[in-house]
Amino acid sequence: MKKIFALILTVLMASLVFSAFAAEDAYILPYDSSWEVTASSEFNNKKIANVFDGRVDTYWHTNYTAEGSTITGKDEAPHTITVNFGKELSLNGWIYTPRTDNATGMFHTYNLYASADGVNFELFHKGKLPYPGGAKAPQTELFEAKKMKAIKIEATDPTGGFGTCAELQFLTPENTGVKAEGKKEEVKTEATNDGDILKYDGKWKISATSDRSNK
Repeated sequence: MKKIFALILTVLMASLVFSAFAAEDAYILPYDSSWEVTASSEFNNKKIANVFDGRVDTYWHTNYTAEGSTITGKDEAPHTITVNFGKELSLNGWIYTPRTDNATGMFHTYNLYASADGVNFELFHKGKLPYPGGAKAPQTELFEAKKMKAIKIEATDPTGGFGTCAELQFLTPENTGVKAEGKKEEVKTEATNDGDILKYDGKWKISATSDRSNK
């Protein structure tokens, strides 16, 4: 019976997939005008430079065509924003502020790519911005600190297929003086056989037939 219980416990523990990490202190990285900022698409005066002008009433928008109020064509997602910092930095998060007048182009799922040379990029983080009810508040996303010279943000399914952003900021674990409010990734679990995983509540009485020291 003890062997069966041990086997069941082993299988259960193996089914847990932990994606949480201890969120480090995050500070807003001061914008430097020497950064090279580009986007995969732009529309008229809604240029990518608008995401670093410190104003939420201006924004970047991907290109589209229209006749009157009817959209006749647009650059399809995914859309990308690339920032070359010109030197190696350590980043551990970013803040996305959507346009405030409507939800068109709002980011949802996204991919982050890092580059050590500003040319070649590798995927290092996938995320999702929560927008219940079309909320338009700034969204802070933390990730494990990573060094890079450039970063590429890829919006994979923005609202309506467009891409928009009012303000964009990056976070660093280095103390730059402005502390950012972030969130910690929650532990994600997967259960087998369509069953729910029973969460430990701190009150269980746990014992074993044998143990040793701090093991």
